[in-house]
Amino acid sequence: MSIEQHVSADVLHVAALPFPSPQGTQAAIAAMMRALADADRDARLLTYAHGAAESEPPRFTHLRLRRAYGDRSLRSGPSLAKIAQDVALARAIAQARPEIVVAHHVEAAGAALMARAPRVVFVAHTALGPELPTYFAARWGGIAMRAGDALDRALVRRADAALAVSPVLARTLSTLADREVRWLPIPWALAAPITPDERVAARAALGLAAHDEVLLYAGNLDRYQGLDALWSAFAALRARRPALQLVVATASDTRDAPGRVVALDGSEAQRRALHAAADLVVVPRESEGGLPIKLIDALARGVPAVCVPRATAGLALDDVVLASPQLADAIDRALDDRELRAQLATAGPRFVARELSASRFLAVLDGVLSEH
Repeated sequence: MSIEQHVSADVLHVAALPFPSPQGTQAAIAAMMRALADADRDARLLTYAHGAAESEPPRFTHLRLRRAYGDRSLRSGPSLAKIAQDVALARAIAQARPEIVVAHHVEAAGAALMARAPRVVFVAHTALGPELPTYFAARWGGIAMRAGDALDRALVRRADAALAVSPVLARTLSTLADREVRWLPIPWALAAPITPDERVAARAALGLAAHDEVLLYAGNLDRYQGLDALWSAFAALRARRPALQLVVATASDTRDAPGRVVALDGSEAQRRALHAAADLVVVPRESEGGLPIKLIDALARGVPAVCVPRATAGLALDDVVLASPQLADAIDRALDDRELRAQLATAGPRFVARELSASRFLAVLDGVLSEH
């Protein structure tokens, strides 16, 4: 089926989370919704009642629950308040009576199934088996992993179709559930090249000198991100690289974060300025499965990235990022090799344009919706 022959059914996207928010999953969903709206598809998204302030008007229809339950925290992970909100989502889905629900992540899929939606397409944004243990004490890790695997397996099998935001997540869930799960490329927009003047202004705004070697981590500080590895690498390298600086941009609690901390507001202007100031973006992701949006954003902006291998999420990034299990060594190498950084900066936008285009996203989603 061609891109033009898109599905005309009544489609409702559902995400059981606060929205908008300066977090990766929310950014990925927003990118998908913008691509749908730009292509004149049904672009309605139902989320929790709360979220961060809109930094810019959305190009799609954003529907919210009428009320928030419990606190208005933006953090991810399980909670009693989320259970109440997920039940409310199920009621809202039942009242809306869409023909197809595209359910983003596990809670939304559970709510759609609870609402007995006629057709449910489950879009997995992470694997719960590896991630869920990071929210609990170590003694509960085995139980949490088995529970996460069981939930992932059940949702993939019960949904009418299942998609995943990374190749490795698609393979993991396919094996777990013994059912085909397809990779759904996240449509990510390329940014205009960062200018030298922008770099100077961005560094000045952060109190950074022109000669500083600047690492950027932009994202939440949950344990699955593997931040201990980054903190350790920064401490080890700082001893012999006195110009090394770490900028941690996050909406999370920053009590234990080293370096210069910036409160993320989710705006494009802030994200652009942070990347303009950076020599390298670092992604130390510990939990395999989901796609680190911070990595994709760096590639789209032409900022070289260093990551651990599992952060590549199965994407063909051999000549696009510097991936190594030895994070400190990889950072050291990249900072010492200006030519390598230039090559990575050029390869990043090319990869995003080729592999994460709106047309590829629409082709996969339209194909699944037309089959189910």
